[in-house]
Amino acid sequence: VGTLLLIEKEQLVPLPAEDFDLAEISFPRVDQAGCAKVRTNFYALCNAATETRVKAVASISTFNLGEARREGMGTISYEERMKRLKEACQARSREAHGEVRA
Repeated sequence: VGTLLLIEKEQLVPLPAEDFDLAEISFPRVDQAGCAKVRTNFYALCNAATETRVKAVASISTFNLGEARREGMGTISYEERMKRLKEACQARSREAHGEVRA
């Protein structure tokens, strides 16, 4: 593996000097049923009665899919899973309100 890396290393592009965000921001319309379509998915909205457009931020999350498939999410407790989901939600909310990631 080390020898192959040395061969490929010359062709690798250096990392960017500045951090960049991979989020996709859109402003979908809210339909009469109170749903907004973001990319291929529909989402029910609580403020649909007053808004005709909403700001949608589609972003990425890191997740070890291989481990989850092998272990069936059995390696962490329910409490830890809920804690991680809460932290992810809070981080997304901060990003949606303009806070910069550290």
